[in-house]
Amino acid sequence: MTAAGQQWTYQDWNPGLRGPRGEPYAAVEARRRFATGEDLWVVQRGPDEELVVLHVRASGRSLSSYFLDGQGRPELTYLFGTGTTPGWPEDQLLLEQSEALTYPDDRTARPSSVQTFRFQPDGRVSIVGGPPGGPVERLSSHLPVDQLQTEPVPSFGAWEPFLRRER
Repeated sequence: MTAAGQQWTYQDWNPGLRGPRGEPYAAVEARRRFATGEDLWVVQRGPDEELVVLHVRASGRSLSSYFLDGQGRPELTYLFGTGTTPGWPEDQLLLEQSEALTYPDDRTARPSSVQTFRFQPDGRVSIVGGPPGGPVERLSSHLPVDQLQTEPVPSFGAWEPFLRRER
């Protein structure tokens, strides 16, 4: 498939090993998985070889986007899900978490810093940052609900909003 000069394939992914698991599968198999609520993975390589991996769960009601660096390490991740707060619209996904990771060099697998933002449907935001296993800084804030990042629950193949780095 092609979207704005970028190609994606369907292939299971192993985040721990930072690579594909098994062979790519056809869109018809991905559509079947989507319809039955099984996990599926969308792997996109951009024209500049940027790699984005999208993990789709529960027929599009939960999605994780992984933006990987040249060594296959996550630099940025997004987690979208349906809000658990009573009254949250069933057709909307909330950006529930964003995580930015930095590494000291191109060889080190362990990040030197992780900054995590967690968003609640009522606008509460918690921010935790620091080196893994080291001292962390915790902050909390609040956003107006209309400024929260949301996306419609996707139909099969409508992956573009979740493959977009900038938010």
